[in-house]
Amino acid sequence: MSTCAPAREDNDIVNGINSMFMPTVFVDGSCRKMNGENVGSYAQYWGENHKFNSKGILPSPISNQRAELWAAIKAIETAKANNMTELKIISDSNYLVKSQTEWNVLWKETNFVNRKGHDIMNKDLFIQ
Repeated sequence: MSTCAPAREDNDIVNGINSMFMPTVFVDGSCRKMNGENVGSYAQYWGENHKFNSKGILPSPISNQRAELWAAIKAIETAKANNMTELKIISDSNYLVKSQTEWNVLWKETNFVNRKGHDIMNKDLFIQ
């Protein structure tokens, strides 16, 4: 359903699909220390004053990578809830983009286990 693209303007065609008319959402997540504890947040931006724009606080466990993934998950949930069958996700997160464009196929084949026999980081979010 979704394609994940790096945040750059030269990516008008993603995976052979003309994305000019595809619903597009910008996602971002962040994490920082506040009073000695990690605090994370995420946002999805569909356009100026768009009714789907949202932001929120991350549930535990918290990391920057989880915040980026959480933002994309929330965007996909929004798209599904509104009967969208295609979605272009734009992110500045190399981790998010590569997880969906390069690593995901291998992870599915290995049941999300790495070469050392351990679950990949954030497996719980990838299998949602």
